[in-house]
Amino acid sequence: MLTKHELDDRILVQEHLARERLPVDVDQAQREEYKQRIKQLLIEKDACLVAHYYTEEVLQELADETGGCVSDSLEMARFGNQHPAKTLVVAGVRFMGDSQNSQP
Repeated sequence: MLTKHELDDRILVQEHLARERLPVDVDQAQREEYKQRIKQLLIEKDACLVAHYYTEEVLQELADETGGCVSDSLEMARFGNQHPAKTLVVAGVRFMGDSQNSQP
């Protein structure tokens, strides 16, 4: 269950991303078909989806709807460490892989 602060943060990020998103040629029916297929694959592969706050809303929805996690990098790691699934699918963002020694 999200705290009010976490929910407020998530809403702010989603509003920002909605303004920055490029249009995608996928209609609502195709989107739902993809979501159902991904849900089935998560079950078949004993996998769990964790999504960063800065990922697309559809990825966050999938994580929430399938028992995964939507959060910042630290909480994603904590959640994944404790989850019993055999496979952890991480929907992250580029800066998560950056470090002080990374090259562009």
